[in-house]
Amino acid sequence: MLKKRINLVDKFTTFLDISSNNASSIPWLRDRDRDRDLDLTRNFQEHYNLMQKDNEEFWIEYWLEKSRQSNPNPFAHKHIASYLEETAYWVAKKQALNYSSFNYSWQDLMQVARINLLNQEKFSKLFDKYNSKRGSITKLAKYKLVTVIYDFIHVGLEKRKYSDAALLRVVTHTFFRETLINAGIKDTEQNKQLSQCLLAWYCFKEIYTPIQLTGTQRLEWANEAQLESITNRYNQLLSKPQQGINSGKSNKWLQSCVAALHNTAINSETLNKSLLTCVKALRHDISLTIDSLDKPVGKPSDETQITLADTLEADKFDNYEEEELQNQEWNEIKIIFINSYNQLSQENQKMLQLELGLSLAQKYIGVAFSIEQYQVSRRLNRAKRLILTDVVQWSLQKFNITPEEVEYISQAIDACLVQYFKSNFGEFLTVNLTQSDSKNLEIFKLHYGKKLPLNKVAEQLNIPESALQERIDGVKQQLHLTLSAEVQRDLPLNSPESFSNEANQRIFAFIDAWIKNAPYATFGN
Repeated sequence: MLKKRINLVDKFTTFLDISSNNASSIPWLRDRDRDRDLDLTRNFQEHYNLMQKDNEEFWIEYWLEKSRQSNPNPFAHKHIASYLEETAYWVAKKQALNYSSFNYSWQDLMQVARINLLNQEKFSKLFDKYNSKRGSITKLAKYKLVTVIYDFIHVGLEKRKYSDAALLRVVTHTFFRETLINAGIKDTEQNKQLSQCLLAWYCFKEIYTPIQLTGTQRLEWANEAQLESITNRYNQLLSKPQQGINSGKSNKWLQSCVAALHNTAINSETLNKSLLTCVKALRHDISLTIDSLDKPVGKPSDETQITLADTLEADKFDNYEEEELQNQEWNEIKIIFINSYNQLSQENQKMLQLELGLSLAQKYIGVAFSIEQYQVSRRLNRAKRLILTDVVQWSLQKFNITPEEVEYISQAIDACLVQYFKSNFGEFLTVNLTQSDSKNLEIFKLHYGKKLPLNKVAEQLNIPESALQERIDGVKQQLHLTLSAEVQRDLPLNSPESFSNEANQRIFAFIDAWIKNAPYATFGN
């Protein structure tokens, strides 16, 4: 039970003691910022003495305005976070029940909510479009926090699917560094462990190439020869940094690592231990770390992860309450249909991938599986029907949907499956493109990411324009070969040539479309 806050000051300055063992009545605590030797109560009281307003709606608007200024009041968003504690509590309690199979307590999910409310940057993203004329801030917060908690749980699942090698390949420098620091890895006068891990990771990403180009879940750990090559690169950067580090702004962190290590060469065994330490920190980061109320909340999580929830953008809807409610419902539905999909046979899963992920005609899917087109159609319809049945049963229980709405759900499930498979193929291409030569990756970032014409890219990188086009074509060809091998892996091909001709066209089209819209800004340096 929650004791209701009556006093205006209490509503904007106190937080629940979620570590309390008193389940019957959770106490309220006042927050103190020890770094500034100030607290929310004093800050609120100072502003109250000036404004003399007793209306809480006034103070919601007041602190939101202060939080949006170019030089925001450092306490402004904290006052709103305090006001929304009850909302966060009830959302966390409900979502802990909804996602009970993931073994997160409501206290864990409450901290997820707090991290987003107490971090100034995350808070701004949640409430930048808030308008009191369109609904109360508690309603908006409810819908936003439900989506935030879903994303937290889903991102954890996404990370778990990667092998250790793939996990090191996909994380960005900013997220990686913060993860190491949160794990207690740091530089001291005696031990430069943070710099060593960062440099080892950089060299791993630069040198490591899988022995067999397969899916992201199957990247094997570097063998002895590759570890030796990575170690050589590590020691080369320490002894001759001018030969391997550009002077650009993006490489300042790398220069600082080299400077901190002072020519301390290592062997492959030590480097491997550093990499395994990195993996351990990343794996641990999947689990939530509970911080006490007056500790720094921490920095944003890896915002480069693409989740299914990203397919529903808030600014595409006029009414944010309706949109966020749709987010919540569809996020839950997506978990159901993915679980249903995982129960299908491997062949039926592959057929759905080919049809919905690559838009491959059923005729050619039949060629791949040595069956007639009508048999493909039957199997695909049966697979979709099984997924739809699970979703409809859930919808009937939660929403009491009408028979007319079942057809709408069926169409929506198809759209979600298409997005799901295309997203998986996109992640596969992301891993392989980031393994490309660093110069090639820079070309793609500038030409496709920043939309610079080739002649401008040529000037910036000091490479002839004709050579740029050759590099681009070469990378595209390599991506095609890799994705084609992935698509055709484990297929019982009867007439591989007739299948491959059609499949090749679809794969080329998919790669071209993906390259133009790939999230280059999220690719690490």
